[in-house]
Amino acid sequence: MAALARAKVAITSDGVTIASGKYRARLPHIEWRELCLRSLTSAVLLPAGPRGQRLALANGLVMRMKRAESIGAAWNASLAVLNRGVPASPLAAPRPRPPRPMPVRAAHTEAMLDMLGTALLGDNQFIAMLLSASFEERHGHETPGHILGAVGREVREVAERFVQRNLLGDSVSRYVPQDVKIAVAVRDGGRCVARLPDGSRCPATSSLHMDHRFIPFRLGGTQKAWNLCLLCSRHNWSKGGFLGVVW
Repeated sequence: MAALARAKVAITSDGVTIASGKYRARLPHIEWRELCLRSLTSAVLLPAGPRGQRLALANGLVMRMKRAESIGAAWNASLAVLNRGVPASPLAAPRPRPPRPMPVRAAHTEAMLDMLGTALLGDNQFIAMLLSASFEERHGHETPGHILGAVGREVREVAERFVQRNLLGDSVSRYVPQDVKIAVAVRDGGRCVARLPDGSRCPATSSLHMDHRFIPFRLGGTQKAWNLCLLCSRHNWSKGGFLGVVW
């Protein structure tokens, strides 16, 4: 019965040569082109071989036929080849990455998200951030639209850090760049910014810590100058990781 032939088609400047076993045929370019086009709608016979071999071109494939078979057999065989054809070395589809398991602590997560919302959207925190000296120095000369855009970028970064640390369990860096440390120290005058019960400022100038001023680290607070301040060890430990401005 008709089947796909192991044929080699060589196209050179002199013409097209078809070889399959002991079969050899040479065709001009124009004739080969016409045969290829016709083979897309029906099988066409190739020139008979010296020993009566019968080859046909069907759907662009070289098909081998027995002497008693009709040309339609070559066409049907070519369709069968195409219908079951699979690339010899298919490209492997990218393996989807399994979703990272989320910690099963719904109540804790809900409470943390509520606290994060308070930190980001609470009026006092939002206004305090806008009025902070470092934020004003960076964005005070800009239009309201630019300022809101800057706030939006800061909020997005805080939210991303919160998700990484509290929901995905990833480590989040506490590193404070040297230029940020200098900017905070200069802005705060090298002195603790906490307020004492009588309203005066804490006089401590030693054992100072870099503390998250508005949004604590555990809630995604960044190590940016606007979110850092100087606190003495006593006020830093008494404040802990709670929300709120200490001055």
